[in-house]
Amino acid sequence: MTPVQITRNRYPIHPGADVLKLYNRLFDEAQYLNRARGQYKGTVTRQKAHIAQLQAELLEFQEKMDLTLRQKAELNKIVLGYGQVLKELEGAGVALEDAFENNGAWGLFSGSALVEAVRAFIQTFRLAMQQAREAREEQKARLAAVRGESNVDS
Repeated sequence: MTPVQITRNRYPIHPGADVLKLYNRLFDEAQYLNRARGQYKGTVTRQKAHIAQLQAELLEFQEKMDLTLRQKAELNKIVLGYGQVLKELEGAGVALEDAFENNGAWGLFSGSALVEAVRAFIQTFRLAMQQAREAREEQKARLAAVRGESNVDS
């Protein structure tokens, strides 16, 4: 069935007074419904556009949060590495101090325990410095990778 346009000079041709009132009321209501439907369609279109914008913002926020959480995890790993290095240095320093206290200031010439403590401290210090260098290099590599990711996004 093809739609028929509602106009005043169409149906009915010679209406009575009651039919004319009914017709005018129906005509006014049809116009109102058409306007309301247009307004509703406009509202729905605007809301869909707003929802799409919010979804895009949410995805962008999620990507940024993922990157931030990944960076925090990497920083925690680096900090833990530095903490382990400091713990090893502290242990070697305590052992050196104990050996020095046990042998006294003049025990340097006779105390092999003191010499061993110094050697252990130096070995631990070298190992700690190597671990610190590796951690710095790893940190630089990660920073470069993050910068590379952010340049790709731009």
